[in-house]
Amino acid sequence: MIGPLVVDRSGLDWCLFLDRDGVINRRLPDDYVRRWEQFEFLPEATTALGVLTNWAPHTVIVTNQQGVGKGLMSRAALDDIHSRLVEEIQMAGGRIDQVLACVHLASDHCACRKPQAGLAVQWLAEHPSLAGEKSVMVGDTASDVRMARNLARV
Repeated sequence: MIGPLVVDRSGLDWCLFLDRDGVINRRLPDDYVRRWEQFEFLPEATTALGVLTNWAPHTVIVTNQQGVGKGLMSRAALDDIHSRLVEEIQMAGGRIDQVLACVHLASDHCACRKPQAGLAVQWLAEHPSLAGEKSVMVGDTASDVRMARNLARV
């Protein structure tokens, strides 16, 4: 049976927004994934992403990565992790259109740090043909749920 999420979106150009840590890869308790060697896909994540990204017209990862803002890792190290992440998903038959990361500290209260919807709003603004109101956010924290609600209000 096809669920309402699929039916409501058929024929529309929309985006699947995904959180990273805890959704795609194992979250490191009280730490940050600072280099590729620490990055561990969750079981069956690449297979699931292959299916999901072929269903969704667009797939964008939106992630808070304040380890950069804290000086615990460089932006180049974060970009390397994301490059390899995208490559692994492609090898599994999936597709990631873009990875957007907020590297600011939580204390900066910026518009791009989840639960704010700034990263998704920015991406949707750059792609005005999308049905933003039909876009979906998949996450594992209350912050991700609040981001989705904030995005729905835009």
